[in-house]
Amino acid sequence: MKLRNYALSSILLAALFTAPPASGQTMPKPPADPPKNWHTLDLKTDGFYGISLKQAYLFLKGKKSKTVLVTTIDSGIDTAQKDLASILWVNPKEIPNNGKDDDGDGW
Repeated sequence: MKLRNYALSSILLAALFTAPPASGQTMPKPPADPPKNWHTLDLKTDGFYGISLKQAYLFLKGKKSKTVLVTTIDSGIDTAQKDLASILWVNPKEIPNNGKDDDGDGW
């Protein structure tokens, strides 16, 4: 009886180690690295969450541009600093610290 159990165990172990791996035993392939310019790509055409740079250029092509002033001042800027005084822009249509929207722009 012991010999029979030993033989059966040997056959099962041999079958286990020589059988090709089942699909549940193989590791899935890792996803490919995204391209270096992924941030400029488009989700619909390229499959990456980017800014759709090509589509933006096509949309703007031939359109006349205009100057836009963009600024952000948060708690990280000391507006009283001497080094910044000459380069900080101040809205001439606003009266400082009066609590009103003097120029009507909503801010």
